[in-house]
Amino acid sequence: MPRDGSDVYNVPPGTYGVEDTTIASAPYNAFVDDIAQDLNHPRPVLAGGTGATNETDAMTNLGGELADQQVTNYDSDPIQAGSFWSDATATGAPVAAHAFTGICYAADANNMFIEARDTTTQQLYLRQKSAGVWGAWGAAAGSTSISVTPVGNIASTNVQSALAELDTEKVAKAGDTMTGMLTLAVDPANPLDAATKHYVDQGVGQCMLVAGGQTITGGFAVAAYALPSGSFTLNPLLGNYQYITNNGAFSIAPPIVDCAVDLLITNGPNAGAISMTGFVVGSNYGDPYTTTNGSMFIFSMRRINGVSTVVFKALQ
Repeated sequence: MPRDGSDVYNVPPGTYGVEDTTIASAPYNAFVDDIAQDLNHPRPVLAGGTGATNETDAMTNLGGELADQQVTNYDSDPIQAGSFWSDATATGAPVAAHAFTGICYAADANNMFIEARDTTTQQLYLRQKSAGVWGAWGAAAGSTSISVTPVGNIASTNVQSALAELDTEKVAKAGDTMTGMLTLAVDPANPLDAATKHYVDQGVGQCMLVAGGQTITGGFAVAAYALPSGSFTLNPLLGNYQYITNNGAFSIAPPIVDCAVDLLITNGPNAGAISMTGFVVGSNYGDPYTTTNGSMFIFSMRRINGVSTVVFKALQ
């Protein structure tokens, strides 16, 4: 053999020539045969070769990882560290009749992990080989298998369900409807900040205050407020023009703030007397009020410095 047990090449005995001595054919031919035998065998790694006659053994000898290994039988093929793939006909795959692609992590030929991803469903599967024996395939943990501790208004205990629940709890950026009240911490400071009710009440209210000595060039369109039939306390915040149908005797209590309100009263078929307790009126407070069906009256009410009064005006 051209190489010794350490894969070191040694020239066969009798090969070297001796000065002024004829070169014998036998030793020369033996040397040539030895060289031919060495050149036609796998060259060892220490001599710059791979020590193998195929790519798989060569990569193993060089300590590298294989790429694009085709697996036809997951239970018996010598899968090595690196990437692999299998078509739908492979034996022992995680899911029958599905193609897979994956990667192998190997300590040695008898101890390794492989990850195989289903090219149809994208599900990842794991398998371990320990002491030369393959274990069962297992599906990699998905979001439904990752547990979470419920917090806040989220009651779900896994990631997938918690995300779905969170989507129903949030207020959408594009616009949404809240089922409860939202409390803002402070009044707005910037032009596009959200405004609190306090800020609106104060701001709009102040804008509506018109100081004396000014000329108003425009007017206001008024929507009269419809009061339900029955007794009530006059409330100017419902509008300065209000109306009601007299469907039976009722009372009107004076407002609690200084104001001026005109009230249109239309008599129904069961109109009754109106009690005006709390108003200050003289012996002549306008037209007499009657309960004739269909008759209409304007009650002009005023409260000035805490004194409430009323004037009646018949419209028929």
